[in-house]
Amino acid sequence: MGKISRREFLQIAAAIAVVAQAPLFLSAAHAQATSAEEYDYVLIGAGSAGCAVAARLSGVPANKVLILEAGPADTNEYIHIPATFPLLFKTPLDWNYTSTPQTALGGDTLYIPRGKVFGGSSSINAMIYQRGHTSTYDTWGETNPGLSYADVLPMFKRSESNSRGESAAHGADGPLYVGELNDPNPITIAMLKASKEAGYPMNDDFNDGDQEGIGMYQVTQKKWAPRVCCG
Repeated sequence: MGKISRREFLQIAAAIAVVAQAPLFLSAAHAQATSAEEYDYVLIGAGSAGCAVAARLSGVPANKVLILEAGPADTNEYIHIPATFPLLFKTPLDWNYTSTPQTALGGDTLYIPRGKVFGGSSSINAMIYQRGHTSTYDTWGETNPGLSYADVLPMFKRSESNSRGESAAHGADGPLYVGELNDPNPITIAMLKASKEAGYPMNDDFNDGDQEGIGMYQVTQKKWAPRVCCG
């Protein structure tokens, strides 16, 4: 089986759900047409989590599943070209949230882009692959058994196919392709070299449990693969 990008993964998750028991994937504009129907599960939001959950639920033949999404299908061409993701900000495909005033920023607010489209924020982001910090998961695990870093790491490994191969932190046989940038910006390479010469700690992998240091992210982009999401 070939490896896929994150957006292809979401597309397939949606497709699996549709084929399994033909659940409806509807935008809010078309939800009225199904108001008389009954479903075993109704998922609000066709983002990364919604599509993955739909695929799992629809794996049970008896389940009837409906996904409601406020935004449209992911047909905008900028969604499918990784470099053009900033052009999706502050458009009808973005919820365009603003934070509360931040004391540490002198009362300024922050722009928070969130996808209002099939695929959610995974349709409008830079496709960078970065897990949360280990301490965050361990804090969750203190009150929620099963959410510590040691507990969630096997799930991360099972989901990915890392171009670097199998390791203590990474998987190599999952459906989601994770690899290096195909064409790093020369300025980025120069900055990494300068940082190393200046004595800053380097980090070759921000997803191996240690996120301190300077380096380049891995991404869920694969050369020649279409940039598709769910729809």
